[in-house]
Amino acid sequence: MFVPMLIVSMVKVLSSSITSMDPKKSGDTFQIGMMKKLQQHGTESIESARGHFRPWAILRSPLTTRAFRFSYPTLGAAGWDCIFLWDVRTGTLIQTIEQIQSGEHNNGGGAQDQVAAAMTALDLLGDINYIEVSEKYVILCGSHFLRLFSRATGRFVLDICSWKHPLSMWHLSLSPNRPTREAWNGASLVSQEVVCRRVPMPESPEVVIDEFIAVHISSCGSHLAGLMLSSRLIIIHDFERALQPDVKVVDLSIEIQLGSPCLSSRYLAFENGRISVVTKTGVYIIQPDWLSLSAEGDSPPKVSIYRVPVLGDTSCLGAVSCLQVTDTGLFLNWDTDFLPTEDNDGALELMNNAFYNTLSDQRRSASEFASCEYTVGVNVFIS
Repeated sequence: MFVPMLIVSMVKVLSSSITSMDPKKSGDTFQIGMMKKLQQHGTESIESARGHFRPWAILRSPLTTRAFRFSYPTLGAAGWDCIFLWDVRTGTLIQTIEQIQSGEHNNGGGAQDQVAAAMTALDLLGDINYIEVSEKYVILCGSHFLRLFSRATGRFVLDICSWKHPLSMWHLSLSPNRPTREAWNGASLVSQEVVCRRVPMPESPEVVIDEFIAVHISSCGSHLAGLMLSSRLIIIHDFERALQPDVKVVDLSIEIQLGSPCLSSRYLAFENGRISVVTKTGVYIIQPDWLSLSAEGDSPPKVSIYRVPVLGDTSCLGAVSCLQVTDTGLFLNWDTDFLPTEDNDGALELMNNAFYNTLSDQRRSASEFASCEYTVGVNVFIS
């Protein structure tokens, strides 16, 4: 069973105004002992003006859960067929959303046997990969869908199917054109040339094998970024428009293939209008021009994509399990023994060559779109 123990770090002035939960009323002996040790460690230098970690609460899930997300003051955890939301300030379970697997099939409140009879395996949300929580929505990544629930009503409001292609009318990918050595040698970030294609919408979508593994909502609450296992990034601007019956997700989204689809993605972060992605081909920072994404008509979206060249070791990329982005920095777990040094720039060149070699897979995946190319600046657009 998933039993999260949340340790909240607060400055001394703030923590002194909040009463901690009584650990005797919630928690195992081992966890209570750990809380006491942490509390004692945090008060040893209480005279310091800096903040200290303070044990706060042990929150118990009624059922087994698989994924959790903390977006202060709400902690969300998802099980196979339910979502639990806690207010960490009080430790109170404030909302439970049930029957999440059935989605739209259960929105009419029909009898359970009728709902089950109308469903197939692909109608289920599937295994839970990720959960995102905002003030208005809870968003789940399942093996078959990215599914949105309204916190106000507790009901399903939108599905984005992971096994249907295409998911957008705009497909962006990285150009295999290699920059000069001077462009990447010693640089913290390398701007990647981007190829943009207008994708024809088929009458019936193709069926593909893929799934969403992570999703984040922008700090303004208007945009979504969903990462798929095949290193595809789906950006949906003004996603609440898709809740209207006459607006389609494909008209609001762009699809970015970040390197080879044969090498899986690892992690996603979305802060301050910038998106960062780790795949087994590299660490990327994506900066969309949000005004161009919202523009009407056939103008292609403007997106800048940067890669961190020194973070290119495939063994380390596959082991990334945490990624955070701020205004000025990017933080992730990495084995520093695999960072190239100034006296070993050959390692950096090998990683750079390996990266561009993987882009041939990316080109094959896009070859189905018949089009012609023309270049504008660092972006290549195809019409």
